[in-house]
Amino acid sequence: MRTLALILAFCLITSSSLYAAEFLIYDKDHWMDELPPQELRRPISSGQISQEEYDSRYRRGDVVEVRPNGYWTGPRAKGFNREAFRVITVPAMPYEAAYIPKEN
Repeated sequence: MRTLALILAFCLITSSSLYAAEFLIYDKDHWMDELPPQELRRPISSGQISQEEYDSRYRRGDVVEVRPNGYWTGPRAKGFNREAFRVITVPAMPYEAAYIPKEN
């Protein structure tokens, strides 16, 4: 009976880790967000950066990338900039359900 319980526990642990998605989350403030409003208007009005570029910048908490389980945290992990990003693993969510293709 104990062997059966161990086998079932092993199956549950390994199967739940196979069906997971890892989210790479941006965890840094943008340098322009720290500017006072009058200084922020200068680069936009002078054309150094467009309003559209400023509005489309990454913000803290944005999902940058979604990958299958183990891509960022597994033994063959690619690695990531730990100062700018965090990884969140959602065990019950298959990668296919989390992935949304980019529109061109």
